Amino acid sequence: MFGNQIDKWSEEIFLTEANLSEMKSMLSFMAHDTGMSYLAEVGSCAASGSFLLRDLYEEITCRFLGTEGKTRWGEKTPENILYSDILQNMFPTAKFILMKRDPRAVIVSMNKVFFYPSDTATNLLNYMHYNDNGYKRVETCIPPENRFEITYEELVANPRPAMQKICSFIEEDFEYGMLDFYRNAGAFMSSSASSTYNVNARGPVTSSSTNSWRNQLSESDLFLISSVLRLDEYEGSLSVNEKDDILLKFRERQIEWINARRMHDCSRDFQIRNPGQSINSNRPLKELMP
Repeated sequence: MFGNQIDKWSEEIFLTEANLSEMKSMLSFMAHDTGMSYLAEVGSCAASGSFLLRDLYEEITCRFLGTEGKTRWGEKTPENILYSDILQNMFPTAKFILMKRDPRAVIVSMNKVFFYPSDTATNLLNYMHYNDNGYKRVETCIPPENRFEITYEELVANPRPAMQKICSFIEEDFEYGMLDFYRNAGAFMSSSASSTYNVNARGPVTSSSTNSWRNQLSESDLFLISSVLRLDEYEGSLSVNEKDDILLKFRERQIEWINARRMHDCSRDFQIRNPGQSINSNRPLKELMP
């Protein structure tokens, strides 16, 4: 936030008047975008010009709990996996639910949303970064008793027993109404999310997307993902020369990706996104290239 590194969350953040004004403006925009008006009132912890990052998170979540009449909150931003060690330190009693999905389905999903390029090779590299730096960080930093792993495929195939397992892990009673989340899901999403990349959350759990990647990836894309991630052996009609050419172009793209990450001096969250979309790194936003 405003050039302060996330690793230093436990140190005071000092905001100038301009910073404070920018933060209030950002929260007001979020309040308008989501319909959660209380967000515009958040920021009292920073009114003096200095605060701890955790204080801001806590104020937001406490206001949310009060608004909804709840006692516990959860957060599902995918990039959290790259900051699991910090989140563990920030919230030592937190429980982590690790969702895994067939990487081919993940990459198809990334290809579709507006903030990622529609390029399989690039999103494969983005996925690999999540996998190598995210899952390994969780396994290294989060105590086994505080983490639970489940696959997307298991959840959508058998939602009730899957939810019962999750509830057991977080020590909450399972309620059948949990599977009716979609009836008012739209109220908890921004209008852009609920009408585009999160539109499926407005319907009941379904397994219809489990294998949709089979019809949405080209033969060359299937070969590339299977070869690089060492999945099921590729069975197709590509010639040896075509395969070699695909892998050569991928290696060239990989070099570009690595150089871009070095340029942005990123130690954690780095992805190549479409122009105009933010890149998270250790440098202030104004120093980042598109």
